[in-house]
Amino acid sequence: MTAEFTYRLTITGPKAPWIYEARVGITTIGRGRNNNLLLAHPRVSGNHARLECTPTECWITDLASTNGTYINGEQLATDKPRRLVYDAVIKIGPFEITFEWIPVKIAPPPPLPPLPDLFESDPVLREFFANSRLLLDHLPDIYDTGFMIKYLRAFETILLPIKWNVDNFDLYLNPGTAPADFLPWLANCFDITFDSTWDESKRRKLLAEVGKIYARRGTLWALRRVLEIYTGHTPEIDDGNSQPHSTFTVRLPMRGDDIDRAYIEALIDAHKPVHTSYRLEFIE
Repeated sequence: MTAEFTYRLTITGPKAPWIYEARVGITTIGRGRNNNLLLAHPRVSGNHARLECTPTECWITDLASTNGTYINGEQLATDKPRRLVYDAVIKIGPFEITFEWIPVKIAPPPPLPPLPDLFESDPVLREFFANSRLLLDHLPDIYDTGFMIKYLRAFETILLPIKWNVDNFDLYLNPGTAPADFLPWLANCFDITFDSTWDESKRRKLLAEVGKIYARRGTLWALRRVLEIYTGHTPEIDDGNSQPHSTFTVRLPMRGDDIDRAYIEALIDAHKPVHTSYRLEFIE
């Protein structure tokens, strides 16, 4: 996390010392009454300098003042900002200004809630970890103590599920065994997007054949098979020779009110031969 600061200017000069707290943003310095930091003295210009502060740093710029602005004895060039370091001494006319920053106290985040028992609802896993010696078996017998068993069990509850996932990742790549939440990832590999009208069985069925369908994408066979899986009905397709710029007809033996016509058209657009158009008809 980036630190944040408030900025303190300790000013000494013709008057008794005083402290000015600079805020994030622009602080104007000069003799004129329109300035944020008023330094009333003839050797100070009306608009002498500008202090610009962010939550993490401050820069000072001389505004073409008559007598100049100095940082640790070095005169600043006009209109060229200089970054201020901690304890820098700014001299403006007869005034010396010591620059300091003070870290803002940020309240610590609330404590995290206690971790739930990961295996509370699975007595088989609970029993497994209660008697697991997978990590302990890699150590000499001298470490076979009750304390070490409990100590290593904390690591096993984290490492073993990861190991299972890695060892059995092939199950994630099989549409028949992959978790339901993983199916959209598999579909994305073939530029397929499921909406809420695809139930889980249809998703698995399409992914089981996606290799053949994707290899023949843009053909009427692939279009017919996708529509058949999605609707549960075999469409009739009058191909019209499937030549570029030709028109073919898709007839679905079902009521148009029973299905989302717009989504059917989106499926056809995604899988039809390129440079062709079509008519969609529903027949009962």
